[in-house]
Amino acid sequence: MKYSYFRLALISATIVCCINWGGEETSVEGRKKGPVNFYGTLKTYNNNKTINIENITLARAYKQIPLYGIPNNIEKLAQAPEGMETRAHTHYYKLLEDPKCRDGLCTGTITKIDLSEVAELKVEPEDRNKLFIYQRKSGARKVLYAKITIISKDPGRTKNSYLIETNRRLICDEVNQAGPMEKEIPLRAVETLHIEGYRLREGEQQKCPCPTESKDKDKKGIGKVEEVEIIEVTQK
Repeated sequence: MKYSYFRLALISATIVCCINWGGEETSVEGRKKGPVNFYGTLKTYNNNKTINIENITLARAYKQIPLYGIPNNIEKLAQAPEGMETRAHTHYYKLLEDPKCRDGLCTGTITKIDLSEVAELKVEPEDRNKLFIYQRKSGARKVLYAKITIISKDPGRTKNSYLIETNRRLICDEVNQAGPMEKEIPLRAVETLHIEGYRLREGEQQKCPCPTESKDKDKKGIGKVEEVEIIEVTQK
């Protein structure tokens, strides 16, 4: 009986190790990239220079990325909440309801976007120093949000603003003659991100569910994920 328990524990530990190893797989070029390579240009508030980038993701995701509608109930604070250090030039806003709507009583909505639907992601100058804070109750963990603006690649270039957790960073590679340079950029530092298109990695086109535009897309440019055979798409 003891041998059976030991064998079961050994098998379980082996499975956990294998899962973690696969999730952290890297190569000589760095962390293994996803099957779809989004590329475009980036300009940040910290560097008044536009650079070419590729392998664009938000926190290593390129589809079904959750963004949160801005609740109606917001209170502007004179300083940082208790337990937080007040930062210069930062304006603090207290969210009186959960943007993630876990209690079912919120007035906002949750929108899941694919990068294939996005022409531009930006943080407006008036929003770059805003920090939105939600705390379910006193003593609970504070969740911090930034405000971003998404411009859809539909013909009308629909523009909407959302909240997103500040710990979800823009991850990309700067195109460089010496080789790609991976960057992790806080979203509040992004002045303008243009997504020009995407391409599949070699050998992935037959097995990857890739982003594409839906034929029945609505006016706001929200599409679906479908099987496609194209290798590269350039967004107009």
